[in-house]
Amino acid sequence: MPSALHQHDWPCVGPAITGLHGWGGTGRDFEPLASAGGFHWRAVDLVGHGLSDAPEDLDAYGLEAQLHQLTSTMTPGGFLLGYSMGARLALHYALRRPDTLQGLILVSGTAGLEMESERTTRRAWDHEQAESLEEMGAPAFMTQWEQQPLLSTAARGIPRATYDHMMNRRREARSDALARSFRAFGTGTMPSAWEGLSLLPVPTLLVVGEKDPGYCRLAERMRNLIPQADLVTIPGAGHRPHLENGPIFQERLRHWMAGR
Repeated sequence: MPSALHQHDWPCVGPAITGLHGWGGTGRDFEPLASAGGFHWRAVDLVGHGLSDAPEDLDAYGLEAQLHQLTSTMTPGGFLLGYSMGARLALHYALRRPDTLQGLILVSGTAGLEMESERTTRRAWDHEQAESLEEMGAPAFMTQWEQQPLLSTAARGIPRATYDHMMNRRREARSDALARSFRAFGTGTMPSAWEGLSLLPVPTLLVVGEKDPGYCRLAERMRNLIPQADLVTIPGAGHRPHLENGPIFQERLRHWMAGR
């Protein structure tokens, strides 16, 4: 098992939020939101990312190992926010430990793939990406990764300095560790959580960008299944709505939290 996850902390008077970043990112991706004030932000670098350990053991990147690490890191109470890959982990954590959370925020999240045939196809894709990453190295791979349609709005929507800092961190990432993350924690490996959504007792905010139609459909379905779910669509944003339209995201988040 890896040691404790590296943590970033931006103290502020306000509700406490722990942020879980997406694949290839780090906890520092939440720094622009923390700088805006209003919330006490904490964020972690997930295993193999940022300043956290990057063990060679593939099992350390699996769901059970990461849930163990997150459980050891989380302070009871407060809100847990996950983006993309981090949203998958946050959802599984909330299903296991709902008593430790005041609320759950899933940004561009999914409850997984339901059919084994879908997971098999996706696992093959995840492994192909891992091999490409190992062959190309992080700098070239990340440049190519950002060109996929899912992420194409980010370079235009995220402030240039913020985007450049984020991309520099991604290009400096450890290729071997991120490849292990693909293999052990990709969407094809994650178990489906759809059947558990109706039992989730935590107030949940689903956030998507209006220019991300696939995840908009997923969020609509999740809202209909989670008992205490609200859905917010961020105008003008794609798959990274919390960064592409930060002021609107912060305003909607603040409004939702006020009712908790």
